[in-house]
Amino acid sequence: MIKVLISEGQRLTRESLVKLVEDLPSCEVVGQTATGEETVKLSKSLQPNVLIMDMLIPGFGALEVLQRIETARLKTRVIILGNVNKATMPTQMLQAGALAFLTKSVSGKELNYAI
Repeated sequence: MIKVLISEGQRLTRESLVKLVEDLPSCEVVGQTATGEETVKLSKSLQPNVLIMDMLIPGFGALEVLQRIETARLKTRVIILGNVNKATMPTQMLQAGALAFLTKSVSGKELNYAI
């Protein structure tokens, strides 16, 4: 089973992502968070295989979370979800250690492939 942590500030979007990932074969949602601080804390304690995180997560922010995961030497792979408003954001996220940057218009099939 692939252990997945969902990090999304908007409750409806977070709950939808949880449901979508739970329905994927071989995936188990081990936790969900609404802030960057919670994300770092749960990433360290749960050590998920994959973290799906909103690029605009409240609190620390996605770049800070990526840096803290890197500093803690966690093996968690991070997939960033966002609406690309700035051309530099996906590049910054990937340079900071994200495995992938997907727009929020991604299909369940595409998300499954990324995981």
